[in-house]
Parts: sequence; structure tokens; C-alpha cells
Amino acid sequence: MAKNYSHVGGLAPFWFLKWCLSPLTVERVRHLFFQKRSQTLCRDVKANGFSLMELLIVMVILGILVGLAAPQLAGRTDVAKRDAAKADILGGIAIAIDLYNVDMGRYPSALLDLVKNTADDERWRGPYLKRGLPKDPWGNGYVYRYPGVTNPDSYDLYSWGPDKKEGTADDITNQVKDSSS
Repeated sequence: MAKNYSHVGGLAPFWFLKWCLSPLTVERVRHLFFQKRSQTLCRDVKANGFSLMELLIVMVILGILVGLAAPQLAGRTDVAKRDAAKADILGGIAIAIDLYNVDMGRYPSALLDLVKNTADDERWRGPYLKRGLPKDPWGNGYVYRYPGVTNPDSYDLYSWGPDKKEGTADDITNQVKDSSS
């Protein structure tokens, strides 16, 4: 007559689990797989490893895959850095500057005003940048100018870009494009 194990949800009885985890069982398994291997697993000595030809084929295949993937990923880091700088300029820092403008009634005179109440004004509700003044992806500080030269009604905020020189074609700015031209 079969035993009914419905009281344990149909799972194996406790004694079976106890037997599986007992030190004696662990020793039996260790003995089976790690001692007298040549007697228990009748394998040929050649089948224990890879041949030199198999290793060379795998290395050639991996080399081909790397050769195909590397050019696809090579230019991505520059694009990602430019996108990160654009996100800071048009996103995080711009929002902090606009919040400062709402609270104080004017734009900050420098980016430092976003993290420190330099004027000891009670209207200041900062810090507006929680992690301090960010650096651009190339390790330089963002450049802030108020009033702006390219945006005379507000401010200029830009990064010098990868060449770290101001006024070159790779600068990333918050310049408003004129749609009429």
C-alpha cells in the first residue's frame, strides 16, 4: 500500500531530504565522481580535453566576431558623450537654473549659485543641483554666461566638447535656433 504524502503538499518526505543532505551521502557522491575516475567513467584519455585544432577553430571564430563587432561599437562612445552633455545642458542644469529663476526672480550670476546661497537670500531654496556642479563628459566644467551672447534674453550654457576649446564646431550649447532663417 502506497503512503499518502498529501499532508506535505505531495513533496518527498522529510527522511529523503535528510538522506540527501547527510554527510554519508555527500561522501558517496564525492567517491563516485572524484575517486577512481578511470574505473567509473570508462572514457578514453583523448576525450578528456580539446585538441589544438579545436582550440584554434574557436579562437578564429572569436576573432571574426570581435572583428565584426568592434567597428560597430567604436564610434558609440563619442556619440554617447555628446548625448550626455546635451542632456545635462538642456535637462538637469537648465531645470536647476529655471528653478532658481522662479525662486529668486532672476537668473544666477554663476553656476555656483545653484549649489550655495552666496547672497544669503532667504528666497533661496537650494541646493538646486543635489550632486554639486557637474563636469562635462570630458572632465571640464560647464560654461555659464548671463546675460547670454547667443541667447540675449536668457543665458548661455555650453560645453567645450571633446577638443576642450571654446568657439569650435564641436561645442555643445543651449543656443536657440532661429526658425525664420
